[in-house]
Amino acid sequence: MQQERAQKLLPLMIVCGLIQVGLGALSDTLLFAGFGLGYVLIGIAWLWSYW
Repeated sequence: MQQERAQKLLPLMIVCGLIQVGLGALSDTLLFAGFGLGYVLIGIAWLWSYW
């Protein structure tokens, strides 16, 4: 059950991260882009660990 929840959460996490990277690039705030990139990397690593 917890694994299903994690699998539903991952795409959302990656999408949110990409949106944050986009916003960071548009507003020239490296902090935003850094947070977004972090979320994307965490999401990808988490997904990788399930496979």
